[in-house]
Amino acid sequence: MFMTKTTRLLFTFVLLASSQLLLFKFITLMVDLSLPYDVSWYDYWGWPASNPPVDSWQRNLTYFLSSPVGSVLPAVVATLISIGLFGAVLLRHPVLRGHTVRFALFFMLATAVSIPLTFAISYVTTAYFCDRLTNWPLAFVAGWLPLAAGVIGLFVMQGYVIPHKCLGVLRGSYQESRV
Repeated sequence: MFMTKTTRLLFTFVLLASSQLLLFKFITLMVDLSLPYDVSWYDYWGWPASNPPVDSWQRNLTYFLSSPVGSVLPAVVATLISIGLFGAVLLRHPVLRGHTVRFALFFMLATAVSIPLTFAISYVTTAYFCDRLTNWPLAFVAGWLPLAAGVIGLFVMQGYVIPHKCLGVLRGSYQESRV
């Protein structure tokens, strides 16, 4: 398949932008779903007795994460880390620079595979543990731990596993072409 350098750059940009938009939307959704309780009506009707006291870190964190800035901050940080990993891998492995479209495609596939997996694990653990845990900090950690583990797993895939698999495929095709 013959592509000019501009076409390759455009395809790489589209694949990377799609991947990062998917990651951003997923983490924004999970932040909204992972809040242990809805704060919209508590200010009017009062907080239930089992919730944290006024000015506690738990309530302040929930207020921050439910605000417009706080709800997108974790997604922005994760997206910037993912873009940084893409750039760092391309700087570290010059062989991949000639195959940016393939690398961006693997990058996007890793994101597309890890998001439903992380969502399923987060949903199951949150539904199971948060309803059974009466201690608020434990319920909060049980809700956020699977999401954090899934995102960290995605970063490991993007920063280590995918580059090494791509390099292995490229080295294998390079060695086959020399025979």
